[in-house]
Amino acid sequence: MGEYNIDGKVTDVNGNTLDYFNGTLSVTIFDKPRNVKTINGEERTFKVQNNTIYKGKATVTNGHFSFSFIAPKDLNYELGNGAISYYADNGQTDAAGRDTTVTIGGFSDNPNVENNPPVVKAFIKDSLFRNGGLTGSNTAIFAILEDETGINVSGNSVGHDLVAILDGDVSKPYIMNDYYETAPNTYKRGYVYFPVEGIPDGRHRFTIKAWDVNNNSGEGHVDFVVADGQVVEVQNLMNYPNPFRDQTHFVFEHNHPDVNLTAEINIYNAAGVFVRKLTQDFITTGSRSNEITWDGTDNNGAKLPSGVYIYRMMISTENGIETTAYQKLVIVR
Repeated sequence: MGEYNIDGKVTDVNGNTLDYFNGTLSVTIFDKPRNVKTINGEERTFKVQNNTIYKGKATVTNGHFSFSFIAPKDLNYELGNGAISYYADNGQTDAAGRDTTVTIGGFSDNPNVENNPPVVKAFIKDSLFRNGGLTGSNTAIFAILEDETGINVSGNSVGHDLVAILDGDVSKPYIMNDYYETAPNTYKRGYVYFPVEGIPDGRHRFTIKAWDVNNNSGEGHVDFVVADGQVVEVQNLMNYPNPFRDQTHFVFEHNHPDVNLTAEINIYNAAGVFVRKLTQDFITTGSRSNEITWDGTDNNGAKLPSGVYIYRMMISTENGIETTAYQKLVIVR
């Protein structure tokens, strides 16, 4: 429960600081090794060191870095050698280091104690996902977590893991400790991105439960719909702003994340006359599309007059699966 600060540097093999090195550091602090027994065949005992005290990121500036963290209540109180693993990258060069001399254990004389639960914001794939939106059977849980003392992902205490529960089935939790990492240069905010596969078609809810280092728990949930991956499903097709004057943006939700999609938008005036075609290819990173921007002009580049317009969106995958959706917009000049 003590707060600690670690300062370090990136050096060459001779120990000289690389003052040109500007990049990102990933750090993991491990509790002491523990004995584990094999479960099949002849029983053997071996040591593993995978219980995490802290996992985060920091900025490396001119070869130097600094970060802080609060050690969780859930650690092995016996004094012994833990380990700190470092990895830094600046886009051209990477660096690695490991410290196995750090002593871990006991309890702080000045503990950081608070009773507020973590704030958990749950999504599917990314933070653009709208609650109740579409996704495919193979997708990912994404969550933003915030807490004054930090999130506990030590794995040292039964029931205090960072978990996701599908449709209330607590007998089959998704344990996400190893997938959590802090935002750069803070232990108070972090993210988890956890791939999941084989979710059946229909409406579902993921509930995410997190514990802070004081063992206060907080929950968040996200509702979503899985649609048949052999069919393209679209919902929440819209443009914003609407009405608009000079520019609007088209967005939609679909059930084919992480695939190549082609979107074609055909726009018609109130009399049904075709006035503009928009086409865009993109690789989706989530279940919500990239924005398609339109400046309110026709196929010849002339500004369209005020009025109500109908647009039809057709989306297709590289495998030839396609679907169509309709919506309307208003231009105000």
